[in-house]
Amino acid sequence: MFFSRNKLAVWLFLAATSAFSQSSTLGLPTAEPLPNEPVTIGPGESLRDSQPETDGISASEISTVSAEAAGLVASRVSGLPENMWQGSTGADAIAAVDSATPGELWRVNALIRRALISGALPPENADGLLARRAAALLRFGAAEEAASLAGVDGSADDPELRRVSAEADLIIGRGDAICKSPAVLPENLPENDPDKFWTTLRGFCLAKSGDPLAAVAIAAMREVGGIDTRDAELLEAMIDEGLADFVAPPLPENLTPLRIAILRRLGKPLAGMAETAPLKTLAGLFALESTPSRGAVIAAERLEAAGSISTKSLVELYKLHAENLGDDDVGRRAKSVTAGIKSSDAQSLGNFLIQTAQARGAESFTRMARALSPQIARLSPSAAKGMGAAGYAIRDALLLDGQIRAAGLWSDNQGTRSLFDTADTNALFAIADPAWPGVWQREWGDVLRERARDGDENARRALGALAGFKIGPGPRLPNEGYLAASRDGRIAETIFGASAAINLESPASARTIDTLIRALTAAGLNEDARAIALEAILKARWR
Repeated sequence: MFFSRNKLAVWLFLAATSAFSQSSTLGLPTAEPLPNEPVTIGPGESLRDSQPETDGISASEISTVSAEAAGLVASRVSGLPENMWQGSTGADAIAAVDSATPGELWRVNALIRRALISGALPPENADGLLARRAAALLRFGAAEEAASLAGVDGSADDPELRRVSAEADLIIGRGDAICKSPAVLPENLPENDPDKFWTTLRGFCLAKSGDPLAAVAIAAMREVGGIDTRDAELLEAMIDEGLADFVAPPLPENLTPLRIAILRRLGKPLAGMAETAPLKTLAGLFALESTPSRGAVIAAERLEAAGSISTKSLVELYKLHAENLGDDDVGRRAKSVTAGIKSSDAQSLGNFLIQTAQARGAESFTRMARALSPQIARLSPSAAKGMGAAGYAIRDALLLDGQIRAAGLWSDNQGTRSLFDTADTNALFAIADPAWPGVWQREWGDVLRERARDGDENARRALGALAGFKIGPGPRLPNEGYLAASRDGRIAETIFGASAAINLESPASARTIDTLIRALTAAGLNEDARAIALEAILKARWR
């Protein structure tokens, strides 16, 4: 009797795991839950007062007819109705969720994330929607939320759900739990494993177990191509600690959930990875003690931009690491924010925002505006008089943070302005504030249109937003795409469709801003429409 090389490798690989497999058959993962971990809920469930909250996510036990309906928040928390998928087909729902990717607008990312974590009744024939939602959360870097959402269905029937659940667990440091799961038993492994994820995961669990045959099995799998050579080297270093110093970490762009778990096990420093590593792996870098201060701050900035951690958490990271950072852009941002949250000098704060926009662009401007807005809101509006550009930066920071009244007081104290500035200011506040007390004057519209005819895209975007809110005249738009979805009451499709459309443009065009506003307001999401339109307009101005 003889074995082919492939069969011999598989036999060695499985033989080496006999003890491990036996313990795995005893039940589901037994790892303790993380503190304040989000717990899934189903539509119609209320939130217990005793349940802790984490970053705005509250929870209760799940008791729903379909796991596909589960969420991390109830509709009264997310502000999205439980029937938001009403009218959609299962295929359309899955396509909509698959389109969800982080974009440049923070408010858009926040809206998508709310839709992904909200409990909602799925349409018919939407099998796999839960897995797609969890996978989308991973794309936003929200690994813990993805793990909680994927964990609602304990069955091993859906290979996509098993995969995203395993990846999320690896990222957030639950290697022990996934290695005790039936999902990694030989009989449960998918036959189709084109990227060798499951085979490599088995190798990881073997290397972690201390089984004396682990090295033999991994070497055999490496020889026949069952494990990527780079992964095999890392796994062999897990088994033989003497090799760890001779194995270089993978390139940041090639970082995977499995490699995060292996590097965590090896205690490898991950300096320089946070800038270019895939977003879904950043939660792992963010949590590792071996990640240097600079890497931790960069990871936090990218996660905050995607809406996966709060701006408050980012500010705390700035404060924690400011003294350990150098004088590069990252260090200056951290030190400036740390100093800014203690400052009462309006001119200095406004100048910092302007310098940030000039040096790093609009993305950095809006992030710094979010970070400093609590302190900016405490400034005396009387300081606005005569500040010029720095005053406009502070006004825009308040608008971006949704502090409309404070922004209005600041704007009123800026002093006299030209007809165009008057028109532009009133346009911004009419867009931002549903209770805007003014009456739109024709001369304001005329001066904005004149500027738009001369090629002023900022004026054109303001006119587009005013048209969307029916404050000014606007074109008749075709009843198609996500605008048609909103008019038909297909709220979730509207959210994902509008988000995908505006994410395609940098900066957003007046036509897209107009269409997005009409769609979101028709879907009952007026507040989101205003916040997104305002961010799109202001971000374009600070480029």
